[in-house]
Amino acid sequence: RATAAAFVDGEDAQSRRLLTYGGDACVYVWDVRMQARCLERHVDRGATTNGRALAAVNFGGAAKYLYATGQPSGVVNLYESGRDRRSGGGNSAECSPVKEIMNLTTSVGCLRFSKDAQMLLLASDDAKNALRILHVPSRTVFSNWPTVKTNVRRVRCADFSPAGGYLVLGNDAGTAMLFRLPHFPAH
Repeated sequence: RATAAAFVDGEDAQSRRLLTYGGDACVYVWDVRMQARCLERHVDRGATTNGRALAAVNFGGAAKYLYATGQPSGVVNLYESGRDRRSGGGNSAECSPVKEIMNLTTSVGCLRFSKDAQMLLLASDDAKNALRILHVPSRTVFSNWPTVKTNVRRVRCADFSPAGGYLVLGNDAGTAMLFRLPHFPAH
């Protein structure tokens, strides 16, 4: 029973993948070219119940991608494809995340990578202003934003512009908030 899904759009047909996450606390990686062919399955570390959010992004070319899972506990796990698979074969029971992010204390409902895989937004709509951004290359959460004065309310959805220079947030008030990220190109 999938509760979240994400596509990885690779450079060629062989690197396109569908990831699903759900009720059994497992991540499944599917070959888009062959329906119903599961390439890999692993338990999301620390997950005990339904997964709530999933995001994926291609980086570095052929079949390399990052993906993140969001748990009801507020934990976000960041994984890299093909890294630290145990138990052999494609159906590994255990997989180690490259980073466990524990900056949220309520259920993760929104995960979004920037198109260049530089940033990962994590948010919960269970609490006001429950939003963090991870700088993916350094694996650190930005401590200077959002600030105490940044009132984003309960974030329901988010996306980055193609070059990562803008961030849009949709909240429980029905407002779309646009933010300029000055360290990245405008569009």
